[in-house]
Amino acid sequence: MTADAGGIMVAAIGKHAEIGGAMARRAKLGKLWRWAVVAVALSATPAAAGEAVLFAAASTRNAVVETAALFARAGGHRLTPVFASSGRLARQIIRGAPADLYLGANRQWADVVVAAGLAPSPSQRDDLLSNRLVLATAAAAPPRIDPAVSAQLANVLGDGRLAIADPQSVPLGIYGRAALTALGLWPVVAGRLAPARNARQALAFVEQEAAPVGLLYLSDVVTSPRARVLAVLPETTHPPIRYPLLRLTDKPATRAAEAFLRGPTAAAVFARHGFRRAP
Repeated sequence: MTADAGGIMVAAIGKHAEIGGAMARRAKLGKLWRWAVVAVALSATPAAAGEAVLFAAASTRNAVVETAALFARAGGHRLTPVFASSGRLARQIIRGAPADLYLGANRQWADVVVAAGLAPSPSQRDDLLSNRLVLATAAAAPPRIDPAVSAQLANVLGDGRLAIADPQSVPLGIYGRAALTALGLWPVVAGRLAPARNARQALAFVEQEAAPVGLLYLSDVVTSPRARVLAVLPETTHPPIRYPLLRLTDKPATRAAEAFLRGPTAAAVFARHGFRRAP
C-alpha cells in the first residue's frame, strides 16, 4: 500500500527552529501524525501492529512498492511506503511525522535528520543504493549524443526546455546541476528549465512530452515505457549518488523491514529497476 506524501500537510519552518525543537515536537505530534499519515495519506484501514512506515525518495517508488509487496508476503510484518522528494520527507520527519525508516536520495538530507537527533550518524554502510544520471527523451528513435558537446544538446532541445528536478533542494536537481556545470552545459540550459518538484515529476514531463529532454535518474528511464536514453553523464562530473537508509525507530517491524531492504531479495528488485547497490 502506498501514498504520496503530497497528501500530508506540513508547513515549512525555519531551519534552526526545525532542528532545535525536533525531539519535543516528535513526542507531542507523534500520535496526531500517526492518524494523519496512516488514516488519511496511506489508507482508511487501521495500521497493523507489525507495520513499519518507510519515507522514501520519489525516485525509488516502483522498486519500493514491489519490495514492500514481497516483504508482506514473507509474513509477520508490513512495510508501508510514503513518497516525496528527499528534502520534503526529511523536513516532515523533523516536524514529528511517524516514519520508522528513511530512504533519501542523498547524504545531505540524511545528515539533517541525524543532526536533529532522530537517527544514528550515517556512514558508508548506511548507503543502500546508487544510481546514474542520464539525459533522456520520449522521441521514438533518439540519437545518442555526446554530453560534452553543447551544440548536440542544444540541437535536441530545439525551442523546448530541459526537465529537471529543483536544483536548489531536490537531490536529482542538485546532482544534475553539478554535472551540467562540470560539462560546461549549465549556461546552455540555465534559462530554459522546466523545473519539477521531484524526480518522478521530471520523468512525467519527458513521458508526456512537456519537455523534449529531461535530466533523469537511469533507474527511472529503465522502467519507463516511453523515456529513452540520449546520454549517460560521467560519474566524475557530480558527487556520488547515494541513497542512505536510516532506521528511526527500534520496534521489531522496523528492524525486520530494514533487514529485508538490505537483503538479497530486495537487492534483486532494485537491480531490475536500474539501481545498483552502493559500494
